[in-house]
Amino acid sequence: MSLKSLVVGAAIGAGILSIGFAPGLFAEESPDGSFGEAGVGAELAPGTVGRFRLGYMNSQTGVSPRSATVVTVTNTGASTDCTVSIDWRRGFSPTGPGGTICTTTFANLQRGQSADFCTRPLPGSVTSCNATCSPALTFDEGNAFIGSTNTATCSRITVSARVYYFGNTSDTVIEGITDPKITKIQTGTSGD
Repeated sequence: MSLKSLVVGAAIGAGILSIGFAPGLFAEESPDGSFGEAGVGAELAPGTVGRFRLGYMNSQTGVSPRSATVVTVTNTGASTDCTVSIDWRRGFSPTGPGGTICTTTFANLQRGQSADFCTRPLPGSVTSCNATCSPALTFDEGNAFIGSTNTATCSRITVSARVYYFGNTSDTVIEGITDPKITKIQTGTSGD
């Protein structure tokens, strides 16, 4: 095989691999463990970068069971206030798969503090929502991206999530709670 054939073959292969992928979608990891906004979308609050993906979100207010998703973020960094932002995304949307339908942001999350991000308002007996979608998500299912201030210290956030299922219209009877998987962006799950 000639050198010219190899070069042409490599160019064709590179062209085929690039079809359907947005530029920068597979950006390399930064030293602070983030991947920047590439592949996450530009909806996160300015100055923040995507760090984690919530694999499943559900927020319904129709007939029972009703549901809501809550994400808790804790700042475990050293003596820095961080801004945390979450893009709530519908699984399939008019703007394309994974289109952002709400962005919630909490500024100045101090070291050791936690904030709860909610898809819709919930009673205080369930959780204290520090940042809530407005308008509330009432017939939505999808996923979410969690980001924080673009510094090495603010990359040290911990994230947990839960989907509450309610058996009444006042959201006071909890019928079930699930813990959806959270993964570091572009790392994926370990199969557990």
